[in-house]
Amino acid sequence: MTSLLLLLLVTAMFVQVLPLPSVVGATGFGQDTADDVIIFDGMSCNDIKSKPWKEKKRICRKNKEVQSSCPQTCGRFFKKRCPSKITSRIFEKDCSKRYQHNRQCDYDYKYTGCTWDDLQCTSQQGYTCDYDSSSWNLATTIIEQCIDPPKDFPVYETKCTPCSDSKPAKGCPKKEPTIQEECSAYENDLTCAYDFMITGCTQDELQCSPTSYFTCEQEQGWQRIDALYPPCPTECPSTYKSSEFQDDCSEKYEDNRQCNYDYRYTGCTWNELECTSLQGYTCDHDELPTWQHEITSIQECVNPPKGLPVLGDCTPCSDLPAEGCPTKPPTNQEECSDFENGLTCEYQFILTGCTPDDLTCSPISFFTCEQDQLWQQSLASPVRCPRDTQCPEDWPVSQQCAWPEVRDMPYEEAERIIRDSDTEDYVKNIEKIVEGTYVTEDYSLQRVRVFVNNFVENIVVEIPMVG
Repeated sequence: MTSLLLLLLVTAMFVQVLPLPSVVGATGFGQDTADDVIIFDGMSCNDIKSKPWKEKKRICRKNKEVQSSCPQTCGRFFKKRCPSKITSRIFEKDCSKRYQHNRQCDYDYKYTGCTWDDLQCTSQQGYTCDYDSSSWNLATTIIEQCIDPPKDFPVYETKCTPCSDSKPAKGCPKKEPTIQEECSAYENDLTCAYDFMITGCTQDELQCSPTSYFTCEQEQGWQRIDALYPPCPTECPSTYKSSEFQDDCSEKYEDNRQCNYDYRYTGCTWNELECTSLQGYTCDHDELPTWQHEITSIQECVNPPKGLPVLGDCTPCSDLPAEGCPTKPPTNQEECSDFENGLTCEYQFILTGCTPDDLTCSPISFFTCEQDQLWQQSLASPVRCPRDTQCPEDWPVSQQCAWPEVRDMPYEEAERIIRDSDTEDYVKNIEKIVEGTYVTEDYSLQRVRVFVNNFVENIVVEIPMVG
């Protein structure tokens, strides 16, 4: 769930987008199930509730039916905290003397679910106090096996802390207020969060987030705002031929979601080589059909370097860093105390290499967690491939067409050498261009482009060649 939408409610209405995780092992009391029903000695739960403290305690302690039917009334007279470990010997003893009927003590919490939106923190095993047998009953959770779960999905083995352990901030009511309930005892504009659930679409984003907020407005009482968390992105179909692209995408995919396929090498030099999707689909909630098919047109290369794998199949560089690194690149000088000192993480992978065998995905951005617990960024410049100095097949004159000898020279000297070698006066245009500047992709045998580092030093940084 990537972003948060808030909806102000002025009536007792709650909008729940995703199911809340089960609140296992909660320490609160259950509701009385027999408020006005006679259950003991002519008394109902309401009657017992109105009794003096000592008499109420005596009734609750001695009668199991009262304990079972009036858990809210009797809960305060029983032990609230569970044993710290499931191996405690307390679970071998009679539970009815110290714990409420149906009291749950849950342990071994792990993530369950098969999508990010379904993810919950679930107890794998625990005990329940049963008054009929006066003993603890052990229960074990059966985990659903996921088919093709999302990448890096933390199921089965990853431990977690249940959101039921999340409490309101200091100064807030311990129990969630009701809408328009009087709040004069609290600071005006105080906002308190309740009903926490797991949110996040990656392991780094996972956290317990509130689904409801209450703000104290002195004249109107507590006002409720419900948090709506949009669903996590759904993985694209495995092929562009999938029939799913004939369906409405708005219910399953976020607006502007792209699904790209048919990746091929594009570019007319080794330095320009990229892995490009030639066709794909974009989900557009405002159009019909909602999936918009897109095809990329490729420019034909004139005299590409030998071995350049233009339009060959390729795999795009991954955006995911190594395990143990933040999923998204941090910012320079950002705090990194949650990570190992000296850890270096790589980001922004691009295609590099000057031969088919050399092609690889290389990072150009690095972040290292230094001793002062801050991320330090460093950048790498990819090594540029030398230009192919062979003359084009359609080179019409018997003279030099490339000038490797002028590399690293000042521009003025390089221009003089190029003009002196043009014995047939064939070259009509010599262009000086700063490295990295956008240039047109047209091709001309009577033009030489000379790339320099800047207009101050004017040092030639590439081998000039006609084209």
